[in-house]
Amino acid sequence: MSYAWVARARGPSGPLVLKLSVPGTESRSEPQALARFPSAAACELYAAEPSVCAILIEELRPGETLWTVSDFTTRLRIAAGVFASLHASDPDASADLSPFPAYVDLARRSLAGARDELRHSGATAPSEPAEATADAGWRTALGRVAESALEHLGGGDEEALPQPVLIHGDLHHGNILSSGDSWRAIDPKGVAAPLWMEPARYIINQYDDASAPERPTQFGRMVRAFADALGVPGRLVARGAAIDAAVSAVWSWEDGEEGDTLAVAADRAGRIARFATRW
Repeated sequence: MSYAWVARARGPSGPLVLKLSVPGTESRSEPQALARFPSAAACELYAAEPSVCAILIEELRPGETLWTVSDFTTRLRIAAGVFASLHASDPDASADLSPFPAYVDLARRSLAGARDELRHSGATAPSEPAEATADAGWRTALGRVAESALEHLGGGDEEALPQPVLIHGDLHHGNILSSGDSWRAIDPKGVAAPLWMEPARYIINQYDDASAPERPTQFGRMVRAFADALGVPGRLVARGAAIDAAVSAVWSWEDGEEGDTLAVAADRAGRIARFATRW
């Protein structure tokens, strides 16, 4: 098992899901995040056993993912509603966030490592000319997006890195499920981060699903919708997407992905960063 195992279960309150996770940060933070999120916005946590990384949660029914909604506008409206419900209350500045990993710290560490190692892109390129050119290409691109994302994280204005709050951290189409007549979230990573980072995963996923001509328009519509839903500036939502796209690309590199995959990830991050500069 490399990630998680789930099985349906049944209890006095109705259908349940038993989830067993690989030990790690996420297996510890997920149940704590579910315990804090409103049950109207996320599946309910019934029990947790940290010693075996097991949780017992509500099964959402019918449980269709947001990908089953074909219309972009409808999907966006639903997603914005889930984002707003999840963060309906004002963030509590006194809330203890120590159980949750700090996104900014993780991102800075990975981005800085990638920037420093990839700065000299040709140093470790293969000996074959064609392979060397391709390898140097993604290395250069990935190094550039890492550098750009570090600059965004560095701030430059007072709004850049406000007090972190608890966010889901992976709230994309596949983690928003139908529940009766509503839609709710599952599988939170549970991350301490600026609120404007929350829409990033959804925006990145939608980028992959859209055709090239659709992307600029869709990006703008998502930024505006999520900014309104969360009550944050659109330019910070756009910045968050650019940062997370770069971080995702760097994490793929750290996980040992191959050159073609990294070239695609670096290109995506670069394009999203260029979209973000328009805000």
